[in-house]
Amino acid sequence: IHRTGGSLGQVAVEWRVVGGTATEGLDFIGAGEILTFAEGETKKTVILTILDDSEPEDDESIIVSLVYTEGGSRILPSSDTVRVNILANDNVAGIVSFQTASRSVIGHEGEILQF
Repeated sequence: IHRTGGSLGQVAVEWRVVGGTATEGLDFIGAGEILTFAEGETKKTVILTILDDSEPEDDESIIVSLVYTEGGSRILPSSDTVRVNILANDNVAGIVSFQTASRSVIGHEGEILQF
């Protein structure tokens, strides 16, 4: 999170997960927190931990938003939300491959081969 346009005084901003298809505690950890910027401090890092599970799932998303500020700062409306996409890694639609026995086949002209 970037603090721009000045860095006088201490300000705080709250970020929170406000939507998406992923489930907190199952697909990710990090529902939100209040970050305090000291005078002169201009950058803070937000940490979302993506969790691996055994459930077959399609791509999922997390929508993170800046929801509250104090200390004189304001949230820029055009930069208040970010979408995090969690790509499916569970092979939810299955795995397509050739059979092990058909990976090396010798064929002669005119033959019909099965793979």
